[in-house]
Amino acid sequence: RDGLIDYWPKKIQQQQRPQLRLRLLRIRGRKADVWLLTNVFDPAQLSLPTAGRFYRWRWGNEVYQPEYASSARLYQLAA
Repeated sequence: RDGLIDYWPKKIQQQQRPQLRLRLLRIRGRKADVWLLTNVFDPAQLSLPTAGRFYRWRWGNEVYQPEYASSARLYQLAA
């Protein structure tokens, strides 16, 4: 479930380093839910709708990244 969690990967445990305190967010989607981790604990600073919007923006940028790269090469060839 969403809320505050302690994340302590095995590698970090073996190094005797402390666990990370994080906030787990569940963004409900039409096809599937998305789970996000953040170190922003205050919902007033990062609400679920805002986190969902940021995720969709980032996902959109990553999907179209190959187009950005190919258009950048075209500009380099034309110069």
